[in-house]
Amino acid sequence: MKMDDVRKFAINLILAVLGFLSPINDFLFAVALLFGVNFICGLLADVVEGHQLARTKQMVSCIIFNDTQKAALSATEKAVLINKGWTLA
Repeated sequence: MKMDDVRKFAINLILAVLGFLSPINDFLFAVALLFGVNFICGLLADVVEGHQLARTKQMVSCIIFNDTQKAALSATEKAVLINKGWTLA
């Protein structure tokens, strides 16, 4: 395969996915906008309360570590994360 063929395949794959998602394009935009506004409001509330973005760690912890991953952590790994200020509850 030539590099040009790979590029054409990648472009066609991206266009196919976008074509598949085009009927719900407005809904996806609304969900992304709502998520962004919610995130910004949460950060502003955190700053106004004077927590200096401490809850941002909790939000990242919630996104990165779901329940299955939390259960798979060893006791040592949990202790290290808790000492760094992460909440695993």
